[in-house]
Amino acid sequence: EVKNILIASPPNFHPLHLQTAISAGLKVYCEKPVAVNQSSLKTLENISHYSNCMIGFNRRFSPAIESLKNSASFQSSSKRKSITYIVNLGEFSVSMATKSLGGGTTVGSCCHYLDILEYVSDSQILDFEIFRKEDKNDELVYGGSFNCIFRMKNGSIATLVFERSLKPSNGIKEYISIIGDDLNASVSDFDYLRINGQEKRFFIHNKGWKNAMHHFHKHESLDLSTKTPTLLDGIRISKIAMEMDQKMGLI
Repeated sequence: EVKNILIASPPNFHPLHLQTAISAGLKVYCEKPVAVNQSSLKTLENISHYSNCMIGFNRRFSPAIESLKNSASFQSSSKRKSITYIVNLGEFSVSMATKSLGGGTTVGSCCHYLDILEYVSDSQILDFEIFRKEDKNDELVYGGSFNCIFRMKNGSIATLVFERSLKPSNGIKEYISIIGDDLNASVSDFDYLRINGQEKRFFIHNKGWKNAMHHFHKHESLDLSTKTPTLLDGIRISKIAMEMDQKMGLI
């Protein structure tokens, strides 16, 4: 009788649960990340083109990001943009912090931010350069604080500043700046969107969870919408996050 399934188990179980759901032909919503190690990613690549699977990159469904992308200023701007994403992680779960359970903070958290960089730039990541910074959690948590510069396939340049040491109460947790031809925009904690001096505020469901669920239930076949974050997207993003850990000397 089951038609749809939500996979919200600990991340190390996601590959097994994805395989089981896909083999049953179900419509699947899987929370991020899709895997916590390279061997699991290789297993998932065999089913990566399954058309009715959606990965939980909910931030792309946030009202602020949707309003940004639908704005006339954004759509009239050139494809090549400069994007800066500043993240003050502050808090994290034991699962996210542990490599074997959640992949560590890079894999467990940064996949959200990598997806937004690709989604806002309308392009995939081509390559990157990463610079690790020491923080007080280095001895306790797998992953690291870093600055990373990404070159996108369409020529856009994106920078991710990821800081694990501060608490969210110290200020803004997530801030995104988007600069392009006749475009100067920013998103602050998904509560505020400013485009060329005009500000808009969002009060509820600001990180897009509700809109993501609506999207999942609205489309009988998820692959018919270009907005769907697919399993293939989840695999690619997780792979980049693991490569970032590798370049920081963590793997």
